[in-house]
Amino acid sequence: MNTKSHRNNIGITIRRISGNRFDDSLLDSESDEDVIVFPRRRINVIDSDEEFSTQFSSDEEDAGLQKIVWQPLSQTNNNSCYRPWKGNCPNVPEAPRSPMTYFRQLFDKEIISNIVDYTNIYALQCDPAKSIAVSVNEIEQFFGCYFFMSIYGLPRAEMYWNSKTRVSAVADTMSRTRWREIKSKIHFSRNLQANATNNAEVTDSLQKIRPILDKLVKNFNCIPMSEHVCVDEQVIPFKGRHRLQNYMPKKPKKWGYKPFLLCDSSGLIYNFEIYTGKVIHDPELPNVGSSGNVVLRLAKIIPKQLFYKICFDNWFSTLPLVTELENLGIQSVATVRSNRLKNCEFSSDKVMKTKGRGSYEILSTSIDRVTINAVKWYDNKAVHLMSTFCEVEPVDIVKRWDKKINRMIDVQRPNIVKTYNKHMGGVDLVDSLIALYRIKIRSKKWYHRIMFHLLDLTMVNAWLLYKQDCSSHSVSPGRQYSLLKFKTDVASCLCQEHKGTQKERGRPTSNEVYKQLQNKRKKRPNTTLPVEDVRKKMKWHIGQFFRITEDVAKSPNVKEFLKLNVPNVMFIYV
Repeated sequence: MNTKSHRNNIGITIRRISGNRFDDSLLDSESDEDVIVFPRRRINVIDSDEEFSTQFSSDEEDAGLQKIVWQPLSQTNNNSCYRPWKGNCPNVPEAPRSPMTYFRQLFDKEIISNIVDYTNIYALQCDPAKSIAVSVNEIEQFFGCYFFMSIYGLPRAEMYWNSKTRVSAVADTMSRTRWREIKSKIHFSRNLQANATNNAEVTDSLQKIRPILDKLVKNFNCIPMSEHVCVDEQVIPFKGRHRLQNYMPKKPKKWGYKPFLLCDSSGLIYNFEIYTGKVIHDPELPNVGSSGNVVLRLAKIIPKQLFYKICFDNWFSTLPLVTELENLGIQSVATVRSNRLKNCEFSSDKVMKTKGRGSYEILSTSIDRVTINAVKWYDNKAVHLMSTFCEVEPVDIVKRWDKKINRMIDVQRPNIVKTYNKHMGGVDLVDSLIALYRIKIRSKKWYHRIMFHLLDLTMVNAWLLYKQDCSSHSVSPGRQYSLLKFKTDVASCLCQEHKGTQKERGRPTSNEVYKQLQNKRKKRPNTTLPVEDVRKKMKWHIGQFFRITEDVAKSPNVKEFLKLNVPNVMFIYV
């Protein structure tokens, strides 16, 4: 390994590391060639991680990759490597449930209660003489305000309480002083109980959110799984200073944390983990290199020997990983870098370019009785794929734009490319949904950014569960809740469900003149009813009857009315 250190004019040390085998330290999928990790004032520009190279070297020797012989597929003995899926379809409820029910399924009461305990403990640690005494209802209202803020998208949090830009959905739920107090003290773990690993020198980098993170992952793991799943990375946008922050120059959001997700093609998330650098390898899993181990850890929840299909990109894919997945009864398809296909000799890009767009070649090999097919397909440029269940047949035709003749042309597309494109876009879909209404409230605490992202992730996953149930009951798209309506209903429930009306500020008055002025005010426009969970599931929905005089009621037949403790709800009886 060649290590060189340079010091620039502002005193930041940049250390460039280069390896000599697999280019596996790339923390981006296909495009990022450099990933920069920031520990305090030091920038590490990593081209090829030594750890990955040494691990893959040992894995190659164990798997016998030096003796691999690739042959054209027609010369192999076993061409049929597809195995039918043996899993069960998820149980369908009798009818789609309310938005709050789906959100509670993932972000349950236990998580809220733990946050309340951790917050109160941290507040006492900061000042034993001053306790904020936060409750479960207040934490739910706090999160509900954040969801409303993500919908309205004002540039500063203070504007939601400002007289000129006031948003009643936020300002009427919680005062600005109380919101700031909870925001400064909210905590997601106990500071005195740092979660350390078995190695005393390696501590948990996510200990600030570890209890909530583990519980949330456990709830995600309980979602029934589809046949086709994929693994890919995400970016949690963050421009603060923290050692887990990555710089990815070719991503839309270049600065932030990097989580890895396991989801299906619709975006439904089953498992995820956040990149923290070097981790202790799970002894229950085979070691296939640091990037491949990410796939094995996420796929640990997939039932074995039921032939689920998994997709991943060329940062994860290696021959040892594909072999181990097949031995576990999980078939795979992935893009792969040409230098990871040991002894696989395809035609050069120049030769395939002369054959025209849509040309392809396929080779096959067997490792530990596992048949692996490798395909090189040339479109605008060459791409390599490998799979344990896909081949090139059947080949279909796709339309592509030709700049030379300025019109669309027909291009052949192998089946392995079609399968990969069909089932690989789940994580990108989740990214686009989160970006629509992302929580953008700024904070100096690094773990706040991750926790806000987990809230957005939970909201999108709950909405996708709702959409799945609606599709199972053939509910037309026009009658389904959009993500905006779904998030608004959940935010309303968090702010209003099981909460009484906010007390009026100031001293109570008994002035008769004031009461007469109130009676003479013009009739205000009708307000919308609360969402169904608030109207039907509150313990205050049984109100009190009050008799009124004829001079108050416009109709002489009105004798009494029913006043509820729900904001803006009153029923008049004749």
